[in-house]
Amino acid sequence: MTRLIYGELKNGEYEMLWDSPLLFAPPSWISYRDLNGDGTAEIVIWPSKLDYDFPEDSAQFGYAVGFVAFDVKGKEITRQTDCKNFYYLPDDAACPIVAIKTHLVPSKNQRQMEILAMGG
Repeated sequence: MTRLIYGELKNGEYEMLWDSPLLFAPPSWISYRDLNGDGTAEIVIWPSKLDYDFPEDSAQFGYAVGFVAFDVKGKEITRQTDCKNFYYLPDDAACPIVAIKTHLVPSKNQRQMEILAMGG
């Protein structure tokens, strides 16, 4: 479990702006995609920069198969309204979308990305 720390360089100085809730985020899982079509890439944490299919028996690992995304202001944009299913996570943890298969697909308007999550 770790936290992402987000900041910006201003006049050559680093300024920390926010840190994330606790989450599982190996460096190879962190990527950037414009999910909402606003021209600014969101921070995406999942096991692939594009798509990933988990083996059918991997659902038992819950959090490790989660998809979490933050906007540049630190809002967890993939957070579900009810995280009761993740009772084994600390209260201050991110609430991932859990699935066996996760894909990003263009929305009907072709500007936004839809998260297609199957099984889990």
